[in-house]
Amino acid sequence: SPYNDARESLVTIHYHPNQTPHDEISWTPCPMDAGKGALTVKTNTGLSVINIHLPYNSESAISLLRQIHWPEENTPYVLTGDMNQD
Repeated sequence: SPYNDARESLVTIHYHPNQTPHDEISWTPCPMDAGKGALTVKTNTGLSVINIHLPYNSESAISLLRQIHWPEENTPYVLTGDMNQD
């Protein structure tokens, strides 16, 4: 499958000058497809931005979604990315 390419990239542009304390950035790889995953930026204000690249295979997509450290309930977040799902 052309979608199982570990050379694929997921980019989030994050610009926050003079940030103190630092924002947290984490990567969650897809356990079943090395070319997919989620990049999460949690800002020092508490907002999380989750940029995700889901595989076409539903089982793999669900596996990735279960691996992500989602923000706590009632905490704001933005989910964006390449969903590859109906």
